Amino acid sequence: MAEEGPTGAEYTIAGVKVQFPLRAYPCQISVMERVITSASRGENALLESPTGTGKTLALLASSIAWMNSRNQQYSSYESPQDSLNSAPVQRHRIFYATRTHSQLAQVVDELKRVKGTFKSSMLAAREHLCVFDRDLFGEGVTVDEGCVQALEDKNCYFFHKSEKVVEEVKPFVWDIEDIVTVGRKVGGCPFYASRDLAKEADVLLCPYNYLIDPVIRNTMSISIDSALVIFDEAHNIEDMCRDALSLNTTRAAIRNIATECANLGKRGVLPEHHFGIRNMMMNVASLMGDAESLLEKTSFMASERKYATKGAQLLKMFDAVKIRQENVSAFSTHVSEAAELVRVIQNEKKSGRLMEHPILSFRKRPDFRQFDGPQCLSIRTLTSLERIEIVLRYFFSIPNDFCFVLTQVAKRRGRRAVDDLSMGIWCLNPALAFREISSQSHSVVLASGTLSPMDTFSSELGCEFPKKLEARHVIGNDQVQCLCLPKGVKGRSLTSSFRAGGDISMLDDLGETLVGLVRAVPHGMLFFFPSYKKLETILSRWEENGIYKRIEESKEIFFEPRRSHEFDAAIQGYYERIAYSVRGESKGAIMFAVFRGKVSEGIDFSDAKARAVVCYGIPFPNVKEEGVAKKKEYNDSEKGAGRLSGAEWYRQQAFRALNQALGRCIRHRNDFGAIILLEERMTEPGSTYSLSKWLRDRVQVWNSAREALDYLSRYFEARKKDEPPVSPPARQAETSWVQQIAGKSDQKKRKRDKRQGRNVINPLRNSRKLKVETEEMKKGRSQDDDFQDLV
Repeated sequence: MAEEGPTGAEYTIAGVKVQFPLRAYPCQISVMERVITSASRGENALLESPTGTGKTLALLASSIAWMNSRNQQYSSYESPQDSLNSAPVQRHRIFYATRTHSQLAQVVDELKRVKGTFKSSMLAAREHLCVFDRDLFGEGVTVDEGCVQALEDKNCYFFHKSEKVVEEVKPFVWDIEDIVTVGRKVGGCPFYASRDLAKEADVLLCPYNYLIDPVIRNTMSISIDSALVIFDEAHNIEDMCRDALSLNTTRAAIRNIATECANLGKRGVLPEHHFGIRNMMMNVASLMGDAESLLEKTSFMASERKYATKGAQLLKMFDAVKIRQENVSAFSTHVSEAAELVRVIQNEKKSGRLMEHPILSFRKRPDFRQFDGPQCLSIRTLTSLERIEIVLRYFFSIPNDFCFVLTQVAKRRGRRAVDDLSMGIWCLNPALAFREISSQSHSVVLASGTLSPMDTFSSELGCEFPKKLEARHVIGNDQVQCLCLPKGVKGRSLTSSFRAGGDISMLDDLGETLVGLVRAVPHGMLFFFPSYKKLETILSRWEENGIYKRIEESKEIFFEPRRSHEFDAAIQGYYERIAYSVRGESKGAIMFAVFRGKVSEGIDFSDAKARAVVCYGIPFPNVKEEGVAKKKEYNDSEKGAGRLSGAEWYRQQAFRALNQALGRCIRHRNDFGAIILLEERMTEPGSTYSLSKWLRDRVQVWNSAREALDYLSRYFEARKKDEPPVSPPARQAETSWVQQIAGKSDQKKRKRDKRQGRNVINPLRNSRKLKVETEEMKKGRSQDDDFQDLV
């Protein structure tokens, strides 16, 4: 039931009234119905709605409407006249998580459109929120460590004014850029302001790992009790859950932790606990030393030596160095006490005065030497210890769900190369991390534009998802063309399978086919390779035979850069070239990327930015990687417990990455474009079923690549009239609340400066325009950097 008004529409769904800012698409109503129904029943939901269908807005509007409706029912419990026998009722709140902070910025834009009464906040690390001059931290000092030191030295003048930031941003829906701007203008700390705002927020936005990773969740005191937890862009949540309970460290790092703990113990700082930690670390180092003799050269990297085994064998290796269940329990206590000491001393530094606390009783001991060094562990060491502790605790509870990998690595110290040992204890069962989220929260919703294939989620995450949805797209059949080309223009079969890796004639035909595609497709194009190794091998061949130059004659070539800090500049350079193309001043551009890279994750490639998405091959994970091989073995061993076989899991991983890349093409209702699959295996029975539902029936197999290229040329020629007109950037109709705050702050500063006789200079007069050097970006190589946010 819908009632339209001047500011949108109101829908009554499962008894809940939802205020929507516009008339909803049928797929949006389906999403809202699943969210409200599953939340009302306390059940989990699995929702796939294609990119461009307004999924995020539907998730936010429905969840907030449900939360307000449910909390209104509990309002009577807040009265002090309530019966003393009435149990306190936990009010519901919403946690909305995505993979990265950049994706959260897009969520904020949608949240600003939601009608209703709610308070929002965002959780982010100091790395993103700190406004202190980081050059003062010193080389090699993290932002977390620098912040603690600045508070200890009483050099951070932002900390004591964090309440000013709270006052300014509290009435608004804000993102990281907003609160940082306000923090700089009012001279307050955005990080501590965001922590204060989070305490009262009804809607909390955060990256995945703040909820999935138990170390971060405990450190930031995040409680998800009675919360509706929404994971958007949840197609890679299984990998995130495994990573949350995995450990990667080196023998040098273990020894450094042991040394730091020993120094504190010798000075009388909680000697029982710090010496206990030191002993455990020395035992772990001994295990690595004992396993060093088992290292063997790998078949595909002659310079690398590696040893890998299952969790059951690692349990025996732990026993040999006297690390057992009871030792881990004691170790957990030692780490907990050391962490509490860090927390208390940090609070001392914030308050600027000594505290009376039972854990500080060591200061009264005669053997305590106060001025010989720090009185607690460093933030870096504590973070590492908490990771080691939680992985060991989970490992000893279910050792078969883990594997052990030891690798000899070379590190440089000055001019010398020094060998070190890298140890990995990897979780193979994502359900270990996810079940905690499911059991503690009220309900969990996993949503994405590309969840297909959906078969793995229940078995891999160990939870049932009674509510499922595979929504159809809002576009017409003529808005997207999906062409599968099993052969190139010269008749060679196109495939990225291992057996065809060295087929030079196939690579040449692939290049010739791409030359035809860049001529047929206007403006922007994305081309996805299965791996970085294939990208480099194929491009080297194309440079030799002149195909690379012929591609460049039709489109300027860009690469997804390897380093994260170069990514924004590369994308901006690509966007600028497309803008010139739309105005008729450029030949357009092509972005070479890889599956599972940043280009395939939540980047805006609407309209002319990606008139075509070309996918070469099926991106099966590298089976020679130990993590992939051990995961396949694990799933085969657990198949009787309802888990997918290793081969089935392996295939699902490949097609989920493929679907994620294909979703870059159509970004909104009026968008149009082409999807081209260059892979003969896509013609095999069942292959199209693994694609997203909205795309399955659109796949057309063309046995003649030349005819397909002619068809594409005619298609885009006919769609020229649908190309959005080129218009100058829209002028901002009104001043944003952030600019108003900044303006008030600037006025106060100018008045204060005038009273003090200072010469006030407009800083904008001397501002310089940053110029992006796109030629340097061409030299980059791309590699997806795993998102990791240190607390």
